[in-house]
Amino acid sequence: MAHIIDTAPAFEAFAESAALESPFTREQLWRDRYEAAHPDVFASFYAGDVSPRRPLAQVRELARVRRQAAAAAAALAPVINEVDETVRTMLGLPAEPAPAHVLLVGGGSVNASVGRLGGGVAVFHCLEWFRAAEDWRVLAAHETTHAWHEIALDGTPPDDDLAWITFSEGLAVRGSQEAVPGRAECDYFWYGHAGFDRWLAWCHEHEAQLRSHLRERLTDASAADALFGAGRYEGHSRTGYFVAARLLADTQHSLAELVRLTTTEASDLIRSALAS
Repeated sequence: MAHIIDTAPAFEAFAESAALESPFTREQLWRDRYEAAHPDVFASFYAGDVSPRRPLAQVRELARVRRQAAAAAAALAPVINEVDETVRTMLGLPAEPAPAHVLLVGGGSVNASVGRLGGGVAVFHCLEWFRAAEDWRVLAAHETTHAWHEIALDGTPPDDDLAWITFSEGLAVRGSQEAVPGRAECDYFWYGHAGFDRWLAWCHEHEAQLRSHLRERLTDASAADALFGAGRYEGHSRTGYFVAARLLADTQHSLAELVRLTTTEASDLIRSALAS
């Protein structure tokens, strides 16, 4: 069974006390009732670059978020348990050390992320993004692959090496594809959100261009934002995930082989794949 830290009861206690309060008072109660109930969790979560401390949407749309959080907390434990074991087995890694999985209502800027908690690796699942358990299964597999990969590395990976970022994200997409097979191709990049068929078609049509762009910018870590972050390349976001998955598929290495590469070996593999 996966190690799950569920903050949803503390969120529900906060929401009940804040339901009839003003947004300003709700923000204060958020800190005093919710964050204070899990200080280590929120300190770790907020250590990430994409985790704002002011939950503006959450306190203004409290009724909606409260319903989503309750539904997510009830649905996600079995999904996480199954996905965590599937990913670990697929990667061929020992059962311990294992990542923690945290269910929380976050700042609204990220649906899930991987960080450090209590000296170990943790996946933060942000309940305010929940729509359906089956959509979350793919997202959970993506982030859980990142988490087990970080454990296998036994150290913090570099964040300023675009070749490494490409490898890491490609591995996570591959992990979700193999852990949760049979989904529409778009789901492995957009997790069940509709309306991205044209995005996928554009990526396929411009794959050679994407590879060329990545090859030319490989020494420029700032280029990661347009490919993997909030930015855009040629008007399209998240195209780096598409090309990263294609590059790792081309290597014909199994996931168990890929996860055992050092960061240097992984970066070199991407450079070699782009050069061919």
